Amino acid sequence: MQKMILLIFFLILSSPIILGNSFAGISDGEITDPEIDFEIAPNPTNDVFQLKFNQFTPDGEVCILNLMGQIIRTVKVSQIESLKLDTTEMKEGIYFVCFRTHEINIVKRLVVSSN
Repeated sequence: MQKMILLIFFLILSSPIILGNSFAGISDGEITDPEIDFEIAPNPTNDVFQLKFNQFTPDGEVCILNLMGQIIRTVKVSQIESLKLDTTEMKEGIYFVCFRTHEINIVKRLVVSSN
């Protein structure tokens, strides 16, 4: 499973969003599922960032993964419009923030910079 996650994240470096089991070759800011999307602000960040959803989320989880595909943090969510997460314990670098349910998997890049 970890190898599959690693492969997926290396392949999406140029395509920030994956839906279901297929790759969507789209650029930042485009959405293929208009029903749910999120923004990361501020990005880059050096302490706290906020996920701002365009509507209340279905039951799912938000995950932060490093470039190796390792899960750094997982937060279960249900019916939220925003979520603040702290990056002060994370090393400087590029991470992936994903929101996933049984039917949706949206992945976006997050840059953590030094203070």
